Amino acid sequence: FVLDPLSSHGIIKAVMSGILAGYLIMKIKQGTNEEQVISYYNEWMSTWFHKDMQILKEMYYNHPYPPIWL
Repeated sequence: FVLDPLSSHGIIKAVMSGILAGYLIMKIKQGTNEEQVISYYNEWMSTWFHKDMQILKEMYYNHPYPPIWL
């Protein structure tokens, strides 16, 4: 997902999502249901996205000159 670069999590998100993807692929190979694995990954990414989005919104709301799109 893409957020404002101000969130400064781009590289860590790439690394962590890749690590989790590799781990979950191994879980599928070990017999874990593929749909459960996909659901878990999507929920994990969605939760992270919404948390970062909320933090950015709060930061922008507190800025003396918030962006007009806010």
